[in-house]
Amino acid sequence: MKFSQKILLLPGLAFIAFLAFFVVGKNLADESAERIADIEDRYFRQLEISVLLEQFATETQHAFSLAIANDEEFDLENAEAARESFLARVDEGLAAPKLAHEELLSLRDAYVAYYDKAMAVARTALETPFAEYTDEDFREQLEARAQYTDLIAQLAEARVLNRQRIDEAFRFGRIRARQGGKALRLTALVTVALLLVLSVGVILSLVRPLRVITTGTEAIASGDLYQTIDYRSNDDLGRLADSFRKMQKSLIADIGRRKAIEAQLRTNEERLALAFEVANDGLWDHRIDTGDIYLSPRFFSLLGYDAGDLDPSFRTIATLTHPEEEDHIAEQFQRHLHEGVPFLEEMRLRCKDGSWRWFHVVGRIVEVDTEGKPTRTVGTVSDVTARKEAEQQLAAAQDELLESARGAGMAEIATSVLHNVGNVLNAATTSASVLAHTVTQSRLSSLRRLAEVVREREGDFADYVAKDPQGQKLPGFLVSLTDVLSAEHERLELEVERLAKSHEHIKEIIALQQNYAGISGATEDLHPRSLIDDALQLVGGSFERHHIDVTIEADAEVPRVRVETHLALQILVNLLKNARDAIKELHSQAPDLVTTERPAVAIAIRQKSEGYVTIEVTDSGIGIEPNLMDRIFAYGFTTKREGHGFGLHGAANAAREMGGSLEATSGGRGKGATFIYTLPVAGRRDATSSKDPKGAA
Repeated sequence: MKFSQKILLLPGLAFIAFLAFFVVGKNLADESAERIADIEDRYFRQLEISVLLEQFATETQHAFSLAIANDEEFDLENAEAARESFLARVDEGLAAPKLAHEELLSLRDAYVAYYDKAMAVARTALETPFAEYTDEDFREQLEARAQYTDLIAQLAEARVLNRQRIDEAFRFGRIRARQGGKALRLTALVTVALLLVLSVGVILSLVRPLRVITTGTEAIASGDLYQTIDYRSNDDLGRLADSFRKMQKSLIADIGRRKAIEAQLRTNEERLALAFEVANDGLWDHRIDTGDIYLSPRFFSLLGYDAGDLDPSFRTIATLTHPEEEDHIAEQFQRHLHEGVPFLEEMRLRCKDGSWRWFHVVGRIVEVDTEGKPTRTVGTVSDVTARKEAEQQLAAAQDELLESARGAGMAEIATSVLHNVGNVLNAATTSASVLAHTVTQSRLSSLRRLAEVVREREGDFADYVAKDPQGQKLPGFLVSLTDVLSAEHERLELEVERLAKSHEHIKEIIALQQNYAGISGATEDLHPRSLIDDALQLVGGSFERHHIDVTIEADAEVPRVRVETHLALQILVNLLKNARDAIKELHSQAPDLVTTERPAVAIAIRQKSEGYVTIEVTDSGIGIEPNLMDRIFAYGFTTKREGHGFGLHGAANAAREMGGSLEATSGGRGKGATFIYTLPVAGRRDATSSKDPKGAA
């Protein structure tokens, strides 16, 4: 018999025994209840009616006695009314079921006969004086009294009989009730005994296999995976023991696989650590939903700290950030967290020795919740101080070049200055070459290969990835981290390429200035429209390719202006290119902000007071955010991915050198921008001075 059948047999038999004895006890109880109900419905009502008849017979006899005595209290009408009321009550009681109707009807009829006889004698007594009574009248009175006595005797006999019946019925009910109680007690006793017997039998049949299974499982739980469970049977316990043996074999196999996975994981961790060490990058991992942040030991070592010197938190990073970049970095990082845009920023951090070093920080969202909100971001931190120093050397070279131009009128540049500039450029070129060599020799590719190995070996990680929460995160984490580092590698290569292009740009400027060395500044008086036409001839093709409409509007009479042609042309070309790039950026990065059917650039020529003319270039591009307006003409500042920050800075300086100015206005992001180039009118005495013409606008 199966274990489950043994367990079910115990309550089954007990239930059958209980049900049988319960039915017997219930039948006895039901019979007792019926007998008691019959007593109430039959005998109590009979007793009630007989007592009622006896009561009214007594009242009738009293009324009869009053009438015989000729008492004034006797009222025949009241007696008649009482009779009718009494008979109505008796008839109502007789209508109930289960009554001995014949017996009660006989008593009722005897009462009616007595009443009629008594009332007839009473009428005679009331109508005939006592002296006129005849023997017949006296005989009638005696018969009425005898009839009353007989009626009272019958009613008393009926009352006694009913009481005997009630006592007998109650005695029978009590007997049946006692029998039912005995049956129920016997039911409980037999059920308990049966349960006890069956329980002992079932327990005896289960103790040994349970002891064997328990001993084996306890040994396995304590670490003895090779403990055998020697119990075999076709019942449920036998199948349970067999399941334990299968689980034991599976557990031994799982432990072997886990050890292999742990060894492979240690190897991968070593490779990952080597990859980060070769890449010279720090790693940060931020859980947005919980606020937890991980900063790798390499992050701290880049600043000269040990991993335990600082608390890994955003508060620590904020205290190390340079004050000039703190607000901007915080704002951009919040955009990264809440809008999901990539985080690409360069910032200065204070090292342990108190010095400031430049770092390029990259971050990317790698996990989102069910609503698409970012929950995790991962990124790297790279030391770019060498590149920044090279850029500063380039800036110093440009400043020296501009100072020389300011002294010689952009036409005569001293040979010694050019020689020094050349030396600075050589140093900058050397720095760029070193940076390029470092990036190209980086072993970031080994990290990419590591990710490929992880992807190829995911099949070996099946149990680890399926059962361990950390294992579930490992493949996605390595893949995401590899993508971030690969993007960083490519970005650094592009950065080096742009730095080399900047060098070439400065060299071209120097070559151009050397060509003009020894020649006086070439200034011309010309119409502003001719400058615009020449500039459009140089860049108009790119506007057509990007389907950008260009319109030109001029006041009725615009005077000629005095400028150095090539510088003025360079400024206008720069403004037109910026307008084109702003439109491209709007349509590629923020298409939801586009408000015009076709992109457009509007050029307006206006005559201002006090001898100035303005050329206004208005675009429908991305616009300029208000917090950037005071920085757009600063050296090195740019919002373009491919920009170097020289264009607007150099254009503003050149405009001032020619006695004009360069300004900008914008309604904000997505609202376009207007650049206002102010030029002096030809013939103005200070046409080539550096006086600020803003007040003339």
